[in-house]
Amino acid sequence: MLFQKRQNDNEGVFISTVGRFFSLLKAAPVTRVTLYKNGSKVFDSVMWQGMSLHNIEFDNIYIHSDVIQDITVWAGHEPVDIQEPSLRQQTIRADQVFISNGINTLLENDPARVIARIECDKDIWVGGENMDVVLGTPQNARKYKAGQEFTIEAYGNINCFITNDAEAVLFENTELLSNVAVPWEYGAVRTRTELENAGVPYFDVEVPQRMDGVEFKVYAILEVLADNQTIQPRLYYTVGDPTTEELSDFGWASGGPYNNGRTFTWDDTSTSVTLSAGVHRFFLVDESTSYASKGDPANTRFHKVWTENNVYALAGTCQVLVERG
Repeated sequence: MLFQKRQNDNEGVFISTVGRFFSLLKAAPVTRVTLYKNGSKVFDSVMWQGMSLHNIEFDNIYIHSDVIQDITVWAGHEPVDIQEPSLRQQTIRADQVFISNGINTLLENDPARVIARIECDKDIWVGGENMDVVLGTPQNARKYKAGQEFTIEAYGNINCFITNDAEAVLFENTELLSNVAVPWEYGAVRTRTELENAGVPYFDVEVPQRMDGVEFKVYAILEVLADNQTIQPRLYYTVGDPTTEELSDFGWASGGPYNNGRTFTWDDTSTSVTLSAGVHRFFLVDESTSYASKGDPANTRFHKVWTENNVYALAGTCQVLVERG
C-alpha cells in the first residue's frame, strides 16, 4: 500500500500497517526508518530515497528526519517494482533574490534541492544558520566576489550578508541647486503640473511589486539660506505614476527663526506613508509664507533625502538557478 505523510516537526511520523516489504520512495537525503513487530524493533537505520527492505515482518513504522519533509513509502505483503530513476534533475527554478541590509535568507530549507547556482551583483558572504556578523565582520561565512557564479549543494537554510548599511539615498543635491518658493495658500490643491512648471526639484521612487503597501519613511537634510527665517519644507508625491496630476501630502517640518547656513535634519519618524507598486514622483517644496510670488528663490535647500526601510535599502540582487529532484 502507498502511504504519503508530511513531517512538520522533529517528532517524525508513524505508519501503522502490517507487511514484509518496505520501500522509501520519497524522503530527505538523511532519513531514519525504524520497523517494529509486536512493540520490538526489527530494523533501525538511516535509509536513502529509493532503498527497499524485503522479508522483514513489521506492524508499525516510524520515519524521522531533522527537516520538515514530505514522505512517500510503500509498505505491505507484496514488493513494489521500482524503476531506476533518472540521474538528471526533474525541475529547474530560476529566481531573482533581493538582498537588503543585515543577514538575509538566500535559500530556504528544501530537501528536494539538488544544487543551486548563484551569481550576485555585489560582493557577498554566504553561510549557514550559524552565520553571524560581529562589528560589521561576517563570521562562519565565505566571501564570493560580485559577478562570480558559485554553487550550493546543501539543501538546508543558506544565509547571506552584503552590508549593514540601512540607508537608501533617494535624492542628493550634489550641485547645490537652490529650491524655489511655493507659498502656502489656504485651500490650495497642488498638482504635478503646477509644481513642475514652478521649477520645484523632484525625484522618482520605483516601488516593486514585492514592496506594494510597505510602510515608507524618509529623512532629509536641509539648509537655511537666509537670516531670521521661519521655514516649512514639505513633500508631495503623485498618487499614481509620474504622469498623474493628483498629489498626496507626505508631511512637513517647520521651525525657526533660523539664520543663514543653519543645516538641520528632518527626522520625524512618525511621518510615513504606504506606497502602491509603481513609480511615484516626490516634489521637494518650500511652502514658507514670507515669499512674494511662486518661483522666487526659496529660503531652504534640500541637500539629501533618504530612507532606512530595509526593503527599500536594497544592498544587492542575486540570480539563483535551482535544480530539484
